[in-house]
Amino acid sequence: MRVYPPVPFNARTANKNTTLPCGGGPDGQSPILVRKGQRVVFSSWATHRSKTVFGDDAEEFIPERWEDLTADSLMGYFPFNSGPRACPGQKIALMQASYVAVRLLQTYSSFKAGDDKPWMENFGLNLSNANGCVVTVVKDESNLFAV
Repeated sequence: MRVYPPVPFNARTANKNTTLPCGGGPDGQSPILVRKGQRVVFSSWATHRSKTVFGDDAEEFIPERWEDLTADSLMGYFPFNSGPRACPGQKIALMQASYVAVRLLQTYSSFKAGDDKPWMENFGLNLSNANGCVVTVVKDESNLFAV
């Protein structure tokens, strides 16, 4: 969800004049005035891959990076957005994904890539793999958990 966020871009329209504390000027450190009615577009895809936020290995899958979480380290991670306009389906999406993952692990003894096509990003309303995702699974009847 960090490197391949389901919704790669989002936008908000300002309902009043406001100032973003940084991001403007030649060095990116000056404030930016956002007038009422202006649209601000932001990208979780770009932020989640930011070397400034996640380090030089930002595009690597490293589960250990989440071991020592702080509020500051989570500011660059928002797959469901945050605040009052966060995704209302976040809890059910995470619950369903967890359930499916557990059931797959309980049902199949091994998983492997079904082809060697590389990931090719297909940007739209959602982010997907333009090449699809072919997976070969093996069901070992003697190794199933009781369900």
